[in-house]
Amino acid sequence: MAFVAPGTWQAVIDEVRVLPESASVTLIAAADEESVGPLGGSLFGRGGRRRGVEREAALSLAQDLVDEARDACPRDAAALVVTGAVGHAVVRELGDADLLILARDGDLSNLGPRSLGRHTRFIVDHAPCRVLLVWPVLAPDTDTLPPPPPAPPTHP
Repeated sequence: MAFVAPGTWQAVIDEVRVLPESASVTLIAAADEESVGPLGGSLFGRGGRRRGVEREAALSLAQDLVDEARDACPRDAAALVVTGAVGHAVVRELGDADLLILARDGDLSNLGPRSLGRHTRFIVDHAPCRVLLVWPVLAPDTDTLPPPPPAPPTHP
């Protein structure tokens, strides 16, 4: 599996290029329904139609993204668009996967955990398979490492 997300999918496709020829590839994109908000709950019935339009727009963007990534992919690849909470929706599809390729999408100017966005962090933490995590840009220098944590206190 290869998770394609806006701004980072090209780096993921670069890694797909080096997979063995025998490897099957599925490109997965997610329509983020969390950003649209829950269906219903609108005041006096207002806003429900707008949310439906926003959901369709999110789905269309995810489909366009996975189609663009598949066009750039140097091999045959299946394409899958999932909906819902991004992290959960992606992890649910990984049950039979041997490997997930995804890219860092947070603060790319420093090494460390902040280089992962919220959804990517969830996916990395919960993936039931091996994970190949790539930098979508040249990785920062090691002088951007955060300082080590303080030593634990000693008790007499």
